[in-house]
Parts: sequence; C-alpha cells; structure tokens
Amino acid sequence: MGHRMFSSVRNGVALFAFAFCLCRVLPLGGTEPVSMGDMVGFRGILVPPVEKSDVTKLIDAGTIDADGFTYIVLNLAGESKETPTRPGGTVGALLVPDVAPFDKVLTQLNVVAVPLEIKASMAAETYPYFWAKQARFDVGFPRYRVLLYNTTGVTATVAVFAYRSR
Repeated sequence: MGHRMFSSVRNGVALFAFAFCLCRVLPLGGTEPVSMGDMVGFRGILVPPVEKSDVTKLIDAGTIDADGFTYIVLNLAGESKETPTRPGGTVGALLVPDVAPFDKVLTQLNVVAVPLEIKASMAAETYPYFWAKQARFDVGFPRYRVLLYNTTGVTATVAVFAYRSR
C-alpha cells in the first residue's frame, strides 16, 4: 500500500513538473496559436478598449482549426495593468466562422455573423485578474477566426483557450 501511494505521489509530481516545463517553453504573445494536442491557445494578446459592435477595430487573435471535431470548450482569462475606467466592463472573444460567406460578411459588411462567444467581467474582488466560466459549443464549421473585444476602458492582456473534442 505504501509503495503504491509513493508511486502515485511521484507520478503526480512528475506530471506537475512536466506541465510546469511545458508552460515555461511555450511562446507567449503573437497571434500564432499554441497547439497542445487537442487544445489550442492564444496568449499574451494586448487588447485595447474596443466595443464588440466596432467590428473594424476588433483584435484578430488568429484562427482555430475545428475540422473533424464535434465540440469545442472555450475559456478566456487575462490581466489588466490599470484600474478600469468604467464599472461592469467585459473582455470577450468572438469565434466567427472563417469560411465563405461568413468571412466576406465580416470583411466587406463589417458584420459578425453566427459567432460563438465567451466573455469575462472584471470584478473588484479579483482585480487585476479576470476569467470566464468555460463554455461548450457544438462545432458547425471547419475553422473559426478569433476576434477579441474589451469594454473595460483600459488595455488588458488576454489568453483564449479552445479544447477541441471528437
């Protein structure tokens, strides 16, 4: 029993060490997704204040390949370096189908059609950090463009994660 418990603890420590090392070597920033198997992440993205309705100013974080996957679980988290200028502001991500005709509707008409959305509110209790409750969506398209918005009035550093499942 004691040997089995020690082995379990040792495996847990090894898994934690591996995860820590993985986090340290993955690049931060930029717009290229960081692939972690069936998880894709966009980290270290600076998102200045931009309203969700101001489509031409939404921050393009990149694309998520969803071809062959059944559903996707999204999460969003981030940090603000300044005190928000307005109460109740949110930071969010819109996943817009990156296929015709939705891509043309986005670029030519400045309309975000059929988005998947996740958002986080900045709360005084957790300032300067914020995070969203993860959300699960059925996949309806092979690829999604990730667009970010921020209604807090101050710039935030944002991370978006998508776990894709078959």
